[in-house]
Amino acid sequence: MKLLLMIVSLLALATETAYCATRGPSAQWVSVHGDLGNQRFVPADQINTNTVARLGATWLSEPFEDGATSRMTPLVHDRLMFFAAGSRVYALDARTGQHIWSHQTETATSSATGWEQMVTGLATSRSWGLGLGGGLVYVPLMNGHLAALREKTGEVVWDRLINDEPLTIAKGVVCSPLYVAGVLYLGLGIETTEGHAIAVDAKSGTVWWRVPIVAEPGQPGSDTWPQDNEIWRSGGGHPWTAPAADPALGLVYYVTGNASPPYGGRVRRGDNLYTVSVIALDLKTGKMRWYRQLIHHDVWEADLSVPPILFDTQVAGRKRHAIAAMRADGYLFTFDRATGEPLIPIDERPVPQQSAAFTAASQPFPRGGESVLPPCDSWKSKIPNGFVLRCMFDPTSPDEPNQLAQWASVRIAPMSFDPATGLFYAQGHNGLQWRRVSNDPYLGDTTDHNGARVPNYPQATVSMAAINAASGRVVWRKELPAYDLSGYKANGGSLSTGGGLVFHQGGDGTLQAYDATSGATRWTSQTGFALGDAPPMSYVIDGKQYVAYIAGNRVWAFALDGRIPPAPALQPPRIESVVGPIEDTNNIETLTLESVPANGHRYFLNEYAFNPYRARVRAGTAVTFINNGYLPHTIVAQDGSWTTGVLYPTQVKMLTFATPGTYLYSSKEYPWSFGQLIVTDKQPAAAATSAAGAQSAQSDPATEGKTSYRASCAVCHGENLEGRDRAPPLAGANFLAAWEGHDAALLKRIRTTMPQSAPGSLSEATYNNILAYILQANGLSATPR
Repeated sequence: MKLLLMIVSLLALATETAYCATRGPSAQWVSVHGDLGNQRFVPADQINTNTVARLGATWLSEPFEDGATSRMTPLVHDRLMFFAAGSRVYALDARTGQHIWSHQTETATSSATGWEQMVTGLATSRSWGLGLGGGLVYVPLMNGHLAALREKTGEVVWDRLINDEPLTIAKGVVCSPLYVAGVLYLGLGIETTEGHAIAVDAKSGTVWWRVPIVAEPGQPGSDTWPQDNEIWRSGGGHPWTAPAADPALGLVYYVTGNASPPYGGRVRRGDNLYTVSVIALDLKTGKMRWYRQLIHHDVWEADLSVPPILFDTQVAGRKRHAIAAMRADGYLFTFDRATGEPLIPIDERPVPQQSAAFTAASQPFPRGGESVLPPCDSWKSKIPNGFVLRCMFDPTSPDEPNQLAQWASVRIAPMSFDPATGLFYAQGHNGLQWRRVSNDPYLGDTTDHNGARVPNYPQATVSMAAINAASGRVVWRKELPAYDLSGYKANGGSLSTGGGLVFHQGGDGTLQAYDATSGATRWTSQTGFALGDAPPMSYVIDGKQYVAYIAGNRVWAFALDGRIPPAPALQPPRIESVVGPIEDTNNIETLTLESVPANGHRYFLNEYAFNPYRARVRAGTAVTFINNGYLPHTIVAQDGSWTTGVLYPTQVKMLTFATPGTYLYSSKEYPWSFGQLIVTDKQPAAAATSAAGAQSAQSDPATEGKTSYRASCAVCHGENLEGRDRAPPLAGANFLAAWEGHDAALLKRIRTTMPQSAPGSLSEATYNNILAYILQANGLSATPR
């Protein structure tokens, strides 16, 4: 019966009003990437290279409730604009920004973003967009539900649990649903679980089919997984991003995530199908028609997470219906979308090997293709002392703990395609990744994208490039600033228009327009928010073309002769040579116990991380350096003014620092292991006084706050306040700038939104103690005003 209904739904596509962007008095944007092919292209040409100088903001929405921000591409249909932010779904008048309706999906207060949302279990949205079709708006939620609201009123039509994973962190629906003739197509999963592609009836929320991405025992491809364990059950391959569909061929196309555990190659020998692959599934049944794996046996966490694009092209004088996929290292692959035949020939190239990780002997490369990112060798002169430069397919190893590699970071931010130029417009975060891996193969992400423990870490940029669809070669490339240092956002994705323009965030709070052919900057406008990754989109109502995107907690809409002035220019974030929390202590150890969230937590001993990284004492204090590890360390000042001499395991050395100042030091044997000692001429705020000396450490609010922080907050913000994924760092100049003058507001936010798994669940004293720890770690008074 289900199969019959699916067939009827697909046949209805021929008579259903087409949801697509069109040239004329009305052009709509009805899927997260504009159309079923994900092209992020509108033929509208009212805004073009000749008129773009007249472009200005024409309306600005009210700020979203609860201080929420959004990463979504808004949808526009029948004069209404739809998106979600935090726990609310909004409908605005797409001509004016006027609020039409909003629906609250979650009553518990939470303004969590990014990784924080993944551990909430709350009915908030972290998706890159909503689904739209059949008069309904479809909302994926972090509690594993998919909800359908009436387009005109926001009334709930149905709300179904579609992801029954038991772990809260794995439950959320991140993939945006694609509506095709009465059926929604999307993906489920996260690292440490098994990814799935699913089809859901759009009228009822009933799941039509659910297909595992991992080749399960007895299925084709299962021989690419170990036969002596069940690692496939947590093998990953999750589809992060919206699929594309070709109803004429009866196919839906997904790109899949990395194998899991991400760096644990030695427990999952084989190519690990169908991870890091393009897969074509039958729309009606989910049966696989063809696949192409773009990384064999991934041990670099190199998801395919840029949405695939369907396009038409000419090959040897013959029109071909094609699909394009972007690999995380910035190479474009194109295939015949009916058969999977490569349209740019693929060469299997030998790559460096590591037998313990069972690395694949070769990896595919598009013949003659070029990466969106600059060459890896361009980082040679920027590598800090003590590190070695490695590139994409160099294997990781616990025996080489000082690898810095160009990160495979062309991910998440969607690319666009312009049929007139035949170019794709893609972007990636051009930065380094400290590849720290452990002897524990099940350990998750221990890598570091922003050099939290490395002084003067090389700063990343965003690389924006145009790539020829026929050759895979770069036509032009721009380097943009990256105010956000998470490494994931790449300033958001791109939009292509019939006016010969490409729109993209400039990374400094601006929206920018580039000449589609040359890359020359034609227009910029400041919005005052630089840390988002919501891509721009475009639509036409009553013959007027708009370009809109979400900047932080507001929608900005632009049109010709718009009168709203730009926001003031933003100051670049302050770049500090040394960042991280400051701890008042006169004991410094050579080894640190660290943990990584996964299925629970996994722990590892970091022999190359001083504990604490930044210590603070009063002048005249004797500081004790302790080798609590397994390797000898000679701790030396960077200016050569002092040394501990060689400290073998269990040995200690006391040194007295009489002169106030900051002392940067490192391990002579392992020069990538850094620490900083801050000597003050006055007593640090949290230092014990003689009167307080009788108090136990447990009675100190900052000390208790540190314990509570690590139990309730570190999963998102990192054990050392360094931030993870999109959870912001809570130490350093940028935090201090945000804190200044907002003491009460920050304390209120902590109380009402944290911990994300249970907002408001801690005692008043615990919240105060956590804040005291954060303030002390930033060198402030541990008592908030």
